[in-house]
Amino acid sequence: MSSPIPPDVLARMAELQLEFPRGPLPGRPWRPVTHAEDMLLRQAQRLDGIRRQLLAEHRRLTGQARSLAGRVTELEQETTRLHRALLDKPLAEPMPHLSPEEREVLAAAAAGEGLDATARRLQISPSVLKYRRKRILQRYRADTFTQAVALAVDAGDVRPSRTGVAP
Repeated sequence: MSSPIPPDVLARMAELQLEFPRGPLPGRPWRPVTHAEDMLLRQAQRLDGIRRQLLAEHRRLTGQARSLAGRVTELEQETTRLHRALLDKPLAEPMPHLSPEEREVLAAAAAGEGLDATARRLQISPSVLKYRRKRILQRYRADTFTQAVALAVDAGDVRPSRTGVAP
């Protein structure tokens, strides 16, 4: 007859020099006789179930951690690639090719003014403002408007102002 205790647990018990109670007859498994033995066996089974759940959760979380570590590595490589691409990208042409209206839009963005606020201040529609932003992107050969603003500020074409718009 097989024991209700898994072989790895029996091996661990032998390693710790713990003895499992023997059955009354050879070849028969041990069964609790007293109420206390019955309660101890149930508690041990409940704790073993909790241990198994914890081990399963540990395996699951370890797998997730490995997956996330791989994703972090991918993101770091992508960041490095993008950074190199940005550094290798030729600088934009100087600012004199911008119209006065485009300079105003660029200066407003450098000052931190939002799209709607800039449109209201310049008394133009948001779609006209978006068109001007698109033209600025083309002229600076930038991928994003934020990048165009950074290039303009870096080149000294526009200076950010905390108190207002300064072209």
